[in-house]
Amino acid sequence: MAFDWAHFNFVEVQTSEHHVNRGLDLWLAVTIEAGGAAGLPWKSAAELYKTIDAIQEGDVPWSTIKFKYDGPKPSTPPKWMEETYELCLRDILVLTEHQLATTDFEGKFHPAPYRQFNHKQDRVWSDLSSGDWMWDQAVGSRMSMLYRPL
Repeated sequence: MAFDWAHFNFVEVQTSEHHVNRGLDLWLAVTIEAGGAAGLPWKSAAELYKTIDAIQEGDVPWSTIKFKYDGPKPSTPPKWMEETYELCLRDILVLTEHQLATTDFEGKFHPAPYRQFNHKQDRVWSDLSSGDWMWDQAVGSRMSMLYRPL
């Protein structure tokens, strides 16, 4: 929520400092009204700007891939079928390694898969590491080798 809120106000609509502060006041009021005890990620626009300025882009290089639709086309194809597009991306493995090396993730990231249950023994999913995909990748393949049907 915090990232989306900041991106919307800072990047998409380029909200003024006055309006960012007003938006934070409204967000806090709704949070309190809903019974939330946690505060907001920023107390003011100045704190939001300080957070944004502290973001380090890192040294993972960008690459650009050009692509174009190459499937079947009608006799009068729509514009999007004719245009060339650019996709800018970074190597996800290198980027993830850099992110995990930052102190921001210290104590907040589970590098190994786990399964979590509440007091009623119902399954709880809280992040990627608690999901079935990661569990199956790390544990499931080994378990299937151990427990083969006869």
